[in-house]
Amino acid sequence: MRMREVSGSDPQDPNDDYKIKYDFDFDTENPMSASVNIFISTDSYVGLYIKDALGFQSKVLSARAIISILKIISDGDVFYKRPIINWKYLFKPKLFINKSICDFLVESGFPYADIFRVVEADCRLNNTRKYEPWS
Repeated sequence: MRMREVSGSDPQDPNDDYKIKYDFDFDTENPMSASVNIFISTDSYVGLYIKDALGFQSKVLSARAIISILKIISDGDVFYKRPIINWKYLFKPKLFINKSICDFLVESGFPYADIFRVVEADCRLNNTRKYEPWS
């Protein structure tokens, strides 16, 4: 993990109207694991991006919600499907989680579970890969 105290715009969205105070990178050595960037704005807004995938920006997230989203990513509970056309800013991978994982996020107070497509545990997903755990 790398943390930086910064002052400036979100590098993922330089046109937004907030200023970043802290920037955290959770980079993995395994290329099959999801790397994550979290930022906290000067107004206590929290944003999270799964690198090369998608992210969300929110007003305020509880510590429990932040830990829960990091847990499912680090445990390898997220599936992804790359777009057929790989244009970095136009088409992003689709992310999937099982219903039980979605329930865990909702119970943890994570308000953006809808960024994931929810599937039943026994559902077969064609052309879909699973991010590997961080450990």
